[in-house]
Amino acid sequence: MTVDARLPGVPRIRAAGRRIAPHIDATPLVFCRELSERAGREIWLKLENRQRTGSFKLRGALNAVLPFGHAPVPPVVAAASAGNHAAALARAARVAGRRAVLFVPASAPTTKVRRIREEGAEVRAVEGTYDDADAAAKRWASGRDDVELVHAFDDARVVEGQATLGLEILRQHAGIRSVVAPVGGGGLLAGLLAACTPSGVVVLGAQGDRTRAVYDALRTGVAGDAEVVHTLMDGLAGRTTQAAVDRLRAARARVELVAEEEVGEAVRALHGVGQRAEGSGAVALAALLASVYAPPEPVAAIVSGGNIDDDTLAGVLGGAGAA
Repeated sequence: MTVDARLPGVPRIRAAGRRIAPHIDATPLVFCRELSERAGREIWLKLENRQRTGSFKLRGALNAVLPFGHAPVPPVVAAASAGNHAAALARAARVAGRRAVLFVPASAPTTKVRRIREEGAEVRAVEGTYDDADAAAKRWASGRDDVELVHAFDDARVVEGQATLGLEILRQHAGIRSVVAPVGGGGLLAGLLAACTPSGVVVLGAQGDRTRAVYDALRTGVAGDAEVVHTLMDGLAGRTTQAAVDRLRAARARVELVAEEEVGEAVRALHGVGQRAEGSGAVALAALLASVYAPPEPVAAIVSGGNIDDDTLAGVLGGAGAA
């Protein structure tokens, strides 16, 4: 695993984009009049919920796993994940001709687990949280020369891959003035800051009030433990790392909190305009609808994933949320 507290430069992000382009979709960036009127500003939705594997995570996984030059690589890749990174890594490993072993919490949504298995990867369910799955993955890989661990957000190659999303937005709409993104461990936010800030585009992070590890760490400067809670934003849950915090603080990242019920409302709002989004994928829009942010417009809100179980979606649409 390659950990780097610096943000990648635009040339490296462009190189990552060329490497992964044959294996991803350039997802739509669409203007949504209904949501713009609700938020009182011009909103464009970046639909990574329509990405292959159902989330933006495929970008970073491919950049980490695809062979680079002629250097030998271990035949097995492994990772811990709340679900989306594992599904992405499973697809990336299959493309690269490598075996994947993925550790996920036993409570991971069945939609995400099914995607992992459909890609031919081995799933190992771990009782507890993402942090427990992460510890299990590290124990399993320890001392094995045939295994490469690919961290979900604290790997420089993953950050470069996620950053391609930012350059893609700017290519699709040169007039975008700001981007709002979901925050879990901080890899996507770091990538977007690296890709968009040089063009003068404001990048803002939104994190759930029950998944606030990065929010707290940016204020204290220290990556602490994450409280274990039930949340609709399962993909954003878990702790961050000190390297990720240092990277974001150096880039002057801004992250604000969104309430659980506001995310449920954003899932319903997206469903109303024909978009299936998981809670983690709706948190950026939630920040705009709830006026947590009133950024320069036009603003791109990243709908980062659509892997939500049918029962969970039905509960949210019925107003049950995840409380």
